[in-house]
Amino acid sequence: MKNLISIIIPVYRGNPVYFNKTIESCLNQTYQNVEVIIIDNGCNDVLQDTLSELNNKDNVTVVKNSKSGVCSGRNLGVKTAKGDYIMFLDADDWIESNACEILLNHAVEAEADCVICNYSRDYSDHSEKMLHYIRDTMYKDWKDYLKDLLNVQAGVGFCWGKLIKASTIENVLLNEALSLAEDAEYCARASQNWNVIVGDEHPLVHYIFNNQSAVRKFDTAYADKFLLSMKAVEEDLKEVMAEDKNIETLFYNFVSYHVLLILVNYCAHPQNKDQAMSSLNTLMKNDLFKRAIKNSNYNGMSMTRKVPLWFLKHKMNRFALLVGQVRQKQFSKSK
Repeated sequence: MKNLISIIIPVYRGNPVYFNKTIESCLNQTYQNVEVIIIDNGCNDVLQDTLSELNNKDNVTVVKNSKSGVCSGRNLGVKTAKGDYIMFLDADDWIESNACEILLNHAVEAEADCVICNYSRDYSDHSEKMLHYIRDTMYKDWKDYLKDLLNVQAGVGFCWGKLIKASTIENVLLNEALSLAEDAEYCARASQNWNVIVGDEHPLVHYIFNNQSAVRKFDTAYADKFLLSMKAVEEDLKEVMAEDKNIETLFYNFVSYHVLLILVNYCAHPQNKDQAMSSLNTLMKNDLFKRAIKNSNYNGMSMTRKVPLWFLKHKMNRFALLVGQVRQKQFSKSK
């Protein structure tokens, strides 16, 4: 019997143009034994007719979610799925027509629990291939994969971009208390059930770059949301970090990367102008964030991140904030 692949797509106030392309890419796969599970997390009216039409298709199921948030949507999708393998996909992204075929071939040939592919980052005027895997590869074990996950710029810590053996995650749910960095926290837990993990060189997923995503949007609770996720990851990994100091350092790099996100997207944001310095000083009093800045080693970071990190390490918060404000202005001009 052919393996069934369940593609889980939570959608909330989706853009019809993007959403239609997402669904079309899933229904036009060269590998045909696919079910598409759409989780309605509170769609706008303009999508309701589309969802009704899709729900009439044999290989599409639309489920209304009584909760909110992408984590609860994905969890409901996993509980609904009948597939041997699971794929997560965001409602504004899309996959190549041979994505399921390529990933499943890897899974079967290698008896893999998880197959991870490269992806393309699509902007309004161009597309950029994010090629972490320059050739097909196999991780030695889940700890080997974890080292890549903790390097945020490797781009392998997302829920999407993976074909996951369903039996390995049937009892592993996303943490619904988290709303930022929830993907990485989930993968840090789920990967501990993956004995064989394969990386595929093809950029099979198209990630649509969104300037208004939760990571970039101003939010007064931004730092608290990231802190909650960082603490959850620390709890997930406390045993392996006690055994492997290299992984502990990588974890501190991971946290420092997110501190720098907070610096740019919250502390240095124009809407936080009056509280910029005080918010950064408060940030750097947090125990986990302080430990991370102190024990990180710059590895895997671009120069634009190394500079403010150096300032924070040397308690030169005002200079770090200036760098953050410059980055914020650059980001605003690129919108």
